[in-house]
This record gives sequence, structure tokens and C-alpha cells, in this order.
Amino acid sequence: MAWFGIGATCSCGCGRRVASGDRRMNARARTARQLVGEMERLGFETDKDEYRRAFLFEGVSWRNQYTRIVHGELTREETRGDGPWEAWRSGARSALREARRSR
Repeated sequence: MAWFGIGATCSCGCGRRVASGDRRMNARARTARQLVGEMERLGFETDKDEYRRAFLFEGVSWRNQYTRIVHGELTREETRGDGPWEAWRSGARSALREARRSR
């Protein structure tokens, strides 16, 4: 099944068309943007838990990195690999679940 148009524009909202080779990077930028937004709503930036603050700041870095790739300001070769992204995303989701339960 083909999903036409999904990820066709940049996730930052600028309206830029995304090249087919950058759609995965755009999806990662969108995921990072959503996770960071939820972390901000839950107050991770002022949390006493340093790990929650670290997840937030690392998420901002991932969001910016992937957005820069989509905008053509950075190449994939200049970025960190898939392993660190997967580790951050998994840990961030766990931290968010824990934060939701504790509120």
C-alpha cells in the first residue's frame, strides 16, 4: 500500500517540500518535536530529576539536527548514527510514561 503525500512537507511547518530520501529524517524530526513538546508541557526543563532535563535537552538537539538535514543545512554523514537516536527515543518515551504516572 502506498501512502502518497505523507511527509511531503517539512515537519517544522515551513512548508518546504521534503525529498524522498529525507522523509525518514523528517519523520524523526517530527517524532523529536512531539516528544520534546510533551516534555515541555510536563515541565522537564525545571524538573529536579537531572535525567529528565537531559532527555529534554538531548531531544532539542535531535529535533534541530534532523530539521537541518531536511533544510539542506547538514548532511546525513555529518550527523550521529541510528543507534544513539534509537536509544534516546526509547529512553525519552519511558521517561514520559513515568512522568505521566507520577502526576
